[in-house]
Amino acid sequence: MNHNDERNRLPFEELEVPRPPDALRERVLKAAGVALAGDPAPDFWNRVWESRAARLAWAVSVAGLLVAHVFVTPRGAAPRETASFYEEEITELARLPRIEPAALASVTLEPGAQEEEEGSL
Repeated sequence: MNHNDERNRLPFEELEVPRPPDALRERVLKAAGVALAGDPAPDFWNRVWESRAARLAWAVSVAGLLVAHVFVTPRGAAPRETASFYEEEITELARLPRIEPAALASVTLEPGAQEEEEGSL
């Protein structure tokens, strides 16, 4: 073997992936067959549906919400805002300030126009 060939080799080139034990396949297939033959474990939603405590908690919470809705909500008509309140708000928002010509002079669309304007002052 040449000295350069030893440098170019990868350090773990000779290592191979180990093979699984021969009996592993048989053990896994046997365990899978036993698992499939048995009853499946109940999922979360089936356990909740069949749980007496969960159904009781749901019924109590619904009953509590209904009682709170009946006895806590105020009786009578709900207070209403007057139309004049909204009209004042809308007119205040819609009123635009006047644009002064002096303010327009400083706003230009052309980059060189402001420099010319400053030179003329």
